[in-house]
Parts: sequence; structure tokens; C-alpha cells
Amino acid sequence: MRTLLTRDAETSPGDGQFIVDAFDSTLPYLTSIGSGEQWGPVPFSERPGFIQETLDSVSQSEEFCRTGTGEAIRVLLCEFEITQELLPTGSRIRTDDSGNLVCSVGTAVLRENWIPSYISEHITLNDRLAEQRLKDGFIYLEVMVTDYRLGLYRRGAGAALIQAAKEYGKLKGKKILYVDAWAGNGRRLVQ
Repeated sequence: MRTLLTRDAETSPGDGQFIVDAFDSTLPYLTSIGSGEQWGPVPFSERPGFIQETLDSVSQSEEFCRTGTGEAIRVLLCEFEITQELLPTGSRIRTDDSGNLVCSVGTAVLRENWIPSYISEHITLNDRLAEQRLKDGFIYLEVMVTDYRLGLYRRGAGAALIQAAKEYGKLKGKKILYVDAWAGNGRRLVQ
């Protein structure tokens, strides 16, 4: 059994490129399940401004984690330790601070007390959730993706990233974790 670890993304070791590659890897899968409209067919790496926006988010996250100033954003990576013999094809491998090989498998972007405009424009101050949100503060899980090129190695990465988001919220004294989702494919979730 492998252990999944989460850490903050950094600007120096190529974390931004992994994030862009992970986003690109989702498009064929989304198309295969009838959800291609979610992010469209154009690879993220070819979208104007996406690479720079990703690098800027990682830089802002790094600054916020180091100083507590700037935009309250955290860009997390999920990784697992791996041996030289089991390197997955197409994977991003790095050496951690302890000298171990680790494979990046997923990423998530968290923001404090922030919601995107496509949601906030539908919330009024009379809304009970908005009142609670303003009173207690919250963490917003803006996006979470895993690298689909890694197949079953992705297993558990989403749960590890959500757990990290919950722990971060508790550390910051937040009582609410909002998670972004897309419902455009017309399928219903089973309760």
C-alpha cells in the first residue's frame, strides 16, 4: 500500500508544468464519459494565458504560505513515493528533501473566503449560506485534478487532497469547505 502525501506547490521544481500537464490529461477522459463540454477540446497548454495564470497562482501560493500576505491561495500537490523500477510512463518524478523519488499525481487550488463570480452573482445577503459564510469564513476548493496519464496510480489522490483541504480549514478556524463542481452533462448523482 502506498502513502499519498500532499505539499504546497513551489515555483522552482517545475510544479507549474505538472499542473498544466495534469489539466491537459483530463480532456480525453472527460470526452470519453460525455463531459467534454466541461472544459472543451482545446488543451489547457494551448489556451492563451493559462500557463502564465498557473505559474502566477503557484507563485502567489508560495508567497502566501511563506509570509501570510497577499492573496489567500494555496496550490497543493499530491504525490507518492516510488522506486526507480516502478516509474510510471509519462509521470513527473522528482527527488524530495529526504532523497526519495516521488511521483506527482494530482493538484488542488484552495482559496480562503473567496467564491467565483459565476456563483457570487447568484447569492444575496439574505441567503442563509451567505450570512454564515460571511460570519465564519470558509475554504473554497476551486479546482482539483489528477494526472490521467497515470491510470490507477491516481487512486486516492482526490481523497488525500480533500483531506488536506479540510485540515487546512480547521487550522485556519474555518467551519465550511465549499467544493466547485460541474453539472453540465445532465447526469444525476446518486444520493
